[in-house]
Amino acid sequence: MCKLPNKVEFLPGIYSSAKRVRLAQPYRFIRNYFHTLLLLFGTFVQAQSIQNDIPIIKNYTYRDYVASPQNWGMTQDQRGKMYFANDYGILDFDGNNWRLSGITDRIPPRSVAMGEGGTLYIGAFGNFGYMKADHRGTMRFTSLKNLIPEKYRDFEDVWSVYSTTEAIYFCTNTLVFKYHNNKVQVFELPGSKFSSSYFVHNRLLVHVPEQGVYELSSDQFKLIPGSEALGSYQVMAMVAAENDRVLVATRQNGLFAFDGKSTFSSWESDASRWGRKNNLNTAIATQNGYALGSVQNGVLIADKKGAFRQHLFQEKGLQSNSVQALFQGREGNLWVASNKGIDYIQLNAPFTILNSKVGLPGVGYSSLGQANQNYWATSEGLYVSSNSPVGLDEQSNSFRLVENTQGIAYTIQSIDNLLLLAHHNGPFQIVNNKAIKLSNHNGAWVFKQLESRPEYVICGTYTGLLLYKIQNGSLRFLWKINGFTESSRVIEEDKNGDIWVAHGYKGLFRLQLDQNLRSVRSTNFYNGESGFPGNFFINVFKIDNQLVFTGERGVYAFNASTNKFEPHPLFTPLFDPNGHIRKLVQSKDGTIWYSIGEQIGSLQRKPNGGYLRKMIPFKPLHGSLVAGFEYFGFPDPSKVIIGTEDGFLVFRPDQINNLTLESHSVISSVSMSDGKKNIVVYGGAPDDDSVETMSADSGNTVIDYSFNSLKFNFSTATHAKVEKTQYQFFLEGYDKSWSDWNLATSKEYTQLPVGSYTFHVRSRGANNKESTEATYEFRIAPPWYLSNWAYGIYFLAIIGLGFQGRKLLARREMRARQRILEEQQKTLRLKEAEYNESILKAEKEIIRLNSEKLSAELAHKNQELTTSATNLMNQLESNEKVRLQLDKINAKINDPEISSQLRQVIKSLQEENLHENNWEQFEMHFNQTHQDFLQRIREEYPQLAHQEIRLLAYLRMNLTSKEIASLMNLSVRSIENNRYRIRKKMNLDQSVNLLEYILRY
Repeated sequence: MCKLPNKVEFLPGIYSSAKRVRLAQPYRFIRNYFHTLLLLFGTFVQAQSIQNDIPIIKNYTYRDYVASPQNWGMTQDQRGKMYFANDYGILDFDGNNWRLSGITDRIPPRSVAMGEGGTLYIGAFGNFGYMKADHRGTMRFTSLKNLIPEKYRDFEDVWSVYSTTEAIYFCTNTLVFKYHNNKVQVFELPGSKFSSSYFVHNRLLVHVPEQGVYELSSDQFKLIPGSEALGSYQVMAMVAAENDRVLVATRQNGLFAFDGKSTFSSWESDASRWGRKNNLNTAIATQNGYALGSVQNGVLIADKKGAFRQHLFQEKGLQSNSVQALFQGREGNLWVASNKGIDYIQLNAPFTILNSKVGLPGVGYSSLGQANQNYWATSEGLYVSSNSPVGLDEQSNSFRLVENTQGIAYTIQSIDNLLLLAHHNGPFQIVNNKAIKLSNHNGAWVFKQLESRPEYVICGTYTGLLLYKIQNGSLRFLWKINGFTESSRVIEEDKNGDIWVAHGYKGLFRLQLDQNLRSVRSTNFYNGESGFPGNFFINVFKIDNQLVFTGERGVYAFNASTNKFEPHPLFTPLFDPNGHIRKLVQSKDGTIWYSIGEQIGSLQRKPNGGYLRKMIPFKPLHGSLVAGFEYFGFPDPSKVIIGTEDGFLVFRPDQINNLTLESHSVISSVSMSDGKKNIVVYGGAPDDDSVETMSADSGNTVIDYSFNSLKFNFSTATHAKVEKTQYQFFLEGYDKSWSDWNLATSKEYTQLPVGSYTFHVRSRGANNKESTEATYEFRIAPPWYLSNWAYGIYFLAIIGLGFQGRKLLARREMRARQRILEEQQKTLRLKEAEYNESILKAEKEIIRLNSEKLSAELAHKNQELTTSATNLMNQLESNEKVRLQLDKINAKINDPEISSQLRQVIKSLQEENLHENNWEQFEMHFNQTHQDFLQRIREEYPQLAHQEIRLLAYLRMNLTSKEIASLMNLSVRSIENNRYRIRKKMNLDQSVNLLEYILRY
């Protein structure tokens, strides 16, 4: 017994007088004596066996695996993955995912066997071969029929396949094919075409109807002496037994034992007797004995001596009573193939169940073992079952409802050999398997015998406490205790006689009853203000005869000196301070069983008085415990009864090691997506017998960048309660760490960048132990624009761009220099232009001045010419006047000589070409002034007359018609006429001004 620190004083009592102590001593002696007897009797009672429990069975229907209901053969790989020969093809199952793979020409497979390196050998109708993973992890079928000699290629079903160290044997009813070194040998079976073959203890044995049992030895069939007696029986199976013995299972004649030499004898046992009655169809050896499958009555489980252990049939959880094949997996559990689907029986689990499948309906609240029978309180009532062994033919409901107990039965208890039931309808006593109501009250939770006054029993009800007294082998109602009306489902008494009542939603009540137990003398109420973390879920339990309290979190002890609750010094370090402890129950060996949320475990007593917390893998219970009504029962030291939402679980702690088998995580498939379509890149099958790495072609899986979204499906090949299996995953190269544990069986990654990755996944199942790690390596290839050849092109392009850039830079530099030069030249040109402009301005000014000068000179010369012409005309006029005067004088002179001389003078004046000479002189000066105007006019217009040219000369001099008329001694009209003739000769348009034309000419 543990000791608590002195500062925590437990519950001082209210009975302190010496008289009270003295009076109690004799009674306590008697009480302790009887308690010792009761304890011994109780030990005997509680050691009774539980005969009705069955293993947990998981049913897989054809709707689950989407194939035919009919399955013929089963096998398993090293990771635990299952394979089934189904009418539609080969089914494989990794615990979460089913997959169907067809074989050649959709022929139905009949048998399967697992060979080395993960090769699956398959026998089918008229064909056989093997399935092996390709580099993508997808199983591919290869037929071996082409290796068979031509005359043996026409055969029917291959009903069995055996993978041995020597060879692979494919067996039909008439032929045995031996496959070795890529060659097939054929052996014809002697006799009947309904022969059956079995491989036992490294021996291939063949039963031939009407003859006996043959052995294939040295490539010959040899009849085993003494087997002739089996020739008339229909042999359904041969299984290995101890000491090289072989058990031969027949259809209707039971089981026979073969000593391995020459003796065949009937094997008298429960298994053999059951087989004779139920038409055996198959049988296998298991870890602990044998399993027999029948045509019409399910499965019999027997030990190694053939003794009955379990009979499972349709009403107890199987899908069908007709069993086609049996297989025990690496976990020790049993697979059953029937004509309605596949059943998984957890033979090796430490749990069995008692529920409606065995005739016990409802929620499990409590149980009680008696000398010859067991009682089960459920939400449907109180049921009783026999402790007597169940017979081979027992299929009827072995649970019987106790009369008058329909409804919710909460607690079944034995107090002073009185069988008491706390029921929704009130308190009852069970007498002769009939419920007798003890008082006119409803809603009873529990009975509690007072330790301080053991002749009294308190009953906790929905509305307070009832008091009963043990008298004459019965329980007599006294009264309802006044002063307290709260629901009293959890009741404990401390060593001083105080009653503690826990109300889950209000708090904790400490009641002190008066001397005659009629009413509550004082009440102390405790809640979150008394040291608990809150007002809810406060509970009280008795451990080692001391009260222990729990709240929403933590474990507490009561400190009487402060009237407060403090963390319990012994139990607080054992539990998570934030855990909500729902139940603490101590078994007779001192072990404390607890539940924290969905977790269940035990505290094992240590020699020093403390406790060692032992985690127990109760994951199969998750979600099935009755919240607030958690129940632990201890029928014997080897079993723990646990109440669930569906009846009861029977837990056998000594079988917990059965759950320690190493499990393997499996990557079922890897698919990639580009957002439009999904492609399976890995099918989940390893290409060797490694269970560590699931990648078939590790490191060589290259995924196109456009498919850089991947989905990983994974599982664990531990098939028990896979829905409770948790997983962790980690994508190396992308994730920073492992994910949290969760129930997801797939993980998606989208838009993964270019790079190499390794996907890791691991699991933990019912045993809370981590599995081996499965990995898948792959690489996301870069897009074309990031590929090696693209980089090569980029490199060459960069080099080219470098050269081009260098060239461009040189060109730019040249252009820059050119621009600078051009700018400089432009500046120079501007300066030059400015300079030239200044020069031009100067020149223009000079030209202007020269032009003005020339104009002035021209005007002067024109004036001179005009003056010259005028002078000439004046001179001519003067000469003409002189000539006329001389003519007049000559007319008046009579002197002939003088007249003759005078006429000569007149003649000289007339003949004188003064006018022409002057014109020639005028023309020369005129051409010099007007750039050979007259010469150019004559050349271009030779048709012009001399007088017309003179007129043009005068027009060039910009003389008026009147001035020209005066010079030419013509009238103005004559001048206009001459101008008209000139225009016509020069072919000038009427719109052209003659004067302007002559001035521009």
